[in-house]
Amino acid sequence: MLIPREGITRSNNPVDRLAAALEAGRSILIFPEGTRREDGSVGEFRAGLHHLAKRFPAIPLVPVYLENLSRILPKGSFLPVPLIAQAHFREPIRFDETEPKSTFLTRAREALIHQK
Repeated sequence: MLIPREGITRSNNPVDRLAAALEAGRSILIFPEGTRREDGSVGEFRAGLHHLAKRFPAIPLVPVYLENLSRILPKGSFLPVPLIAQAHFREPIRFDETEPKSTFLTRAREALIHQK
């Protein structure tokens, strides 16, 4: 399911749709930046990730860094360019209810961009 990025209201909150998918036992793939940057760098994460993690604290969050994505599917493009890409699966992270939202979002972003 694709989540609309415009016209979001309380009645069509995308977090509720994602929560319904998780409650149904499905896995979801989210891009917590909201949009990709032209230079391929990872932007600040938006609050939706925090809201989902708070609602489902037992579910591990697995950061996946998609290497070369900005060249394979440039922003605004609809067709991928046939180049080599890699998906780097990082260590899962968990929600910590004692952690402020901004700290959690920074920790989640750091877990994605920094290899161990």
